[in-house]
Amino acid sequence: MGNWESDNVLVTTDARAFVQSLRAGDVLIFDTLIWLSNLIKFADNAPANHCAVVLSEGRLADAGENTQNHPRDTAVTIFGLHDYLAHSPRTHTVRALRPRAFDPSQVPDLEASVNRFVSPKHEFAVMDMIWLAPSALRRSYEEQLRQGGEPGPGMTDTFLRWLHRTLLAAAKLAHGRVQANEFALTCSEFVYRALTRAGLELQIESPLTLAPPADGYAGPWSAEEVDEEAELIAGLRDRNARIDPELAQQTLSPAGVEADRVTPGDLFRSPSLDPVAVLLKPGPPPY
Repeated sequence: MGNWESDNVLVTTDARAFVQSLRAGDVLIFDTLIWLSNLIKFADNAPANHCAVVLSEGRLADAGENTQNHPRDTAVTIFGLHDYLAHSPRTHTVRALRPRAFDPSQVPDLEASVNRFVSPKHEFAVMDMIWLAPSALRRSYEEQLRQGGEPGPGMTDTFLRWLHRTLLAAAKLAHGRVQANEFALTCSEFVYRALTRAGLELQIESPLTLAPPADGYAGPWSAEEVDEEAELIAGLRDRNARIDPELAQQTLSPAGVEADRVTPGDLFRSPSLDPVAVLLKPGPPPY
């Protein structure tokens, strides 16, 4: 076990030291070694595929699936921090980010906001992340393609276009598997909603958008593929509006960010969140 300090950020292999450095309102960003997680991280160009929010008394809340390691009756569940981290064998790193503008007096509001989502009617929307993956991929690598000049027959263009088409095909399949009888939340949508409902202004840089680039740049993507993306995300928004109109009305924040299109990478990159600690975990077996 060891601890290091770098620019006032704790870097440690000791889960207890990591937990002791946290306080209510901190956002935890997880980098896990699972095939679907790796796909999300590549598309979003960030070492982030899951996230949670820290509560008082050594607890965290997250939206996730019912698993052997983290059994749950509701999509949004509150766990003890130590137990949660101890039963996350495929987690590689956990980063703790602290909202700059969060005041301890807002903790009761945060707790009330989280409890609003602890309900059997909410569903963990892992398939929604598949819906968002094509747009996230285009956002992540479009600027790099711009810097490389006009798209051509290069290996990077070919690979990105192939992956974009593959993700679109997967998104269409995921569309048919989404349950339309409950309100669906991704992990990052939950964290964003919980913090903003508690009064925090959380800035998201370059939020996912349906609009094409103002200068008409197309990159290696076809207009048809971009239109298919727009249809998928519009379908997600319409479904949420049918299932829970109250929450759907809160989708668009004053900053123009749509909560159901916030990704773990968006929170990882948010200028409103400062790093305070990093937990390094032993690597899992390669299977």
